[in-house]
Amino acid sequence: PSMFMQLERPRYLAGMALFAAQAGEKEKAQKLMDEARAFAEERQMRYLYPLIEMSAGRILVHAGDQSQAVDAFGRAAEKADGMGMRPIGWQARAYAARSLDALGEGAAAADQREAAQAIVAAIAADFSDGDLAAAFRSHANAELGR
Repeated sequence: PSMFMQLERPRYLAGMALFAAQAGEKEKAQKLMDEARAFAEERQMRYLYPLIEMSAGRILVHAGDQSQAVDAFGRAAEKADGMGMRPIGWQARAYAARSLDALGEGAAAADQREAAQAIVAAIAADFSDGDLAAAFRSHANAELGR
């Protein structure tokens, strides 16, 4: 395996876990997610921790465990915030809002959406091209409105 294959291994495993979860293979999805987490943690690949937590949350959603998914999305957002990874931060909050809606916790879901929208606005403000900023906001708002 090349160096680049090793660098991408946790991301690849997380993607395969999501695919397995979507196919209804819960145990395989969990095994792949555990492998992705272990690989990244053994090598202290901290920059992948937010992605791994967000992927774990998405797998929990497919498994029907919205409560645990909210926790995973919270960890993803916290880790992303700590590293200034705003794209994962707003996405994790968007997923958390959906899970909170599914749990009937509308007020908490609204708080998550509001926090995500603030991050989206901050990201859009960094765009130098107004058309690209508008396209980004439009896409993000569509995701938040799901």
